[in-house]
Amino acid sequence: APLLTLLGQECANFPTQYLDHLLKCVKAIPLTELTPALLSFVGDLSIRCKEQSQRTEMIELLWSIVMDETTPTEVVSRAMSKLQEIFKSSVFAFMRNEWLVRLINILKSSSTLHQTRFCYEALNVIIQSFPARIIDGTSAEAETVYVVTERLQAEHHLLDFVFEELVKFHSESAAALEALKASDKQPDDIGKAILCGRTPFLSELESRLVFLECLLRRFNSGVAASHFENVWSSLVERAFWQGEADALFKWIITCRGKSELLIALTDDTLTALFNSRMTLSPQLMATSEAAFNTFKYVFCDVNTLSKRITWAPDKEESLEITSRPTQLLGYSALWEI
Repeated sequence: APLLTLLGQECANFPTQYLDHLLKCVKAIPLTELTPALLSFVGDLSIRCKEQSQRTEMIELLWSIVMDETTPTEVVSRAMSKLQEIFKSSVFAFMRNEWLVRLINILKSSSTLHQTRFCYEALNVIIQSFPARIIDGTSAEAETVYVVTERLQAEHHLLDFVFEELVKFHSESAAALEALKASDKQPDDIGKAILCGRTPFLSELESRLVFLECLLRRFNSGVAASHFENVWSSLVERAFWQGEADALFKWIITCRGKSELLIALTDDTLTALFNSRMTLSPQLMATSEAAFNTFKYVFCDVNTLSKRITWAPDKEESLEITSRPTQLLGYSALWEI
């Protein structure tokens, strides 16, 4: 490992043929024998080498390791970690747009759940590597993260795809769980069970919600209300495990949190979701602590927007009712809960 670290640090000074030989040696190693030190070495080479063709070949090697479903999961995780470092580096900047299109094409070409998850992770990192604003003196070709996300939606309908794939993921996971039950293999902990793909169900679900929030914090206008309603129907109304619904409940509160970026769930979207789903099925908002906490949060939020109360999310004791209680949105549903 120390020798590989030293080689990775000094590779910028190596003749091209030496780097070609090193890369050839790494490629000859079976996937099961790839160590963290070797993967770190390839990552260092891709960032520090001078020849773009060699850098591209090293990135391709790491990506092929991630996409190969026979690769041991610990090797996949390590390779993905190195790729994330590369995606964030300045040497990758001119390749970002090319990779964005490539990853979206993989997603839309019947990718497996394993591939979908890591495409989302890669997209998440690359999208966030674009600047929030253009600084004076920056290249005229530079784009802000908001422009990039809007372009991805306009040209590739990326947000639509992610919403629809999330619903599909729920359906496939539900079918896989039913198959396990039919064979008397009911998992003790559904969240930790591998229903689809190669990683635990809850991890798969949360990775999708994280990426969806990433997109919505950079482009949240003009998103069809039906997308949110379909996700609610799948993860809450047809949830096959309470933890599935709770993941969405917690995500809703996270999406309303303030940040330097956009609020992921707009005021109109939140109000529509509250009126069309939460208040019409109050029994679903009493199924867990996470469910009720979300109802309470959104109840205060939408009534603050309509100026029926004053409330600060970070100061629960700040709530002050400024209208008659019966005029509060969701008042009847609150009583039913």
